[in-house]
Amino acid sequence: MPRLIIVTRRDLAVAVQATQALHAAVQFGIEQPEITEEWSKSSNTVVIVAAADESELVELVVRAADAGLATSEFLEPALDNHCTAVALEPSEEAERLVRRLPLAFGA
Repeated sequence: MPRLIIVTRRDLAVAVQATQALHAAVQFGIEQPEITEEWSKSSNTVVIVAAADESELVELVVRAADAGLATSEFLEPALDNHCTAVALEPSEEAERLVRRLPLAFGA
């Protein structure tokens, strides 16, 4: 079953990465309630990976949108509204897009 993919940024402190990942996940649940409900019933598995920086994260968002995936980007007000994390619609395509990214938090 597809997993909810959360992508944060390795250039942020680990505690900040964790917080931003949660923001993106919650935002996805609010913006995509039907997808979230289906995912919760069928899989309820989350994977958190990390892009190198904001540029790589934004590039990933563009590729996900080009693939027709639902996304929720979190822009952190305390960091001048920079994109700090994104949640990707649970799908095989989302997993393909992030397969080369390392797990977050230095795991």
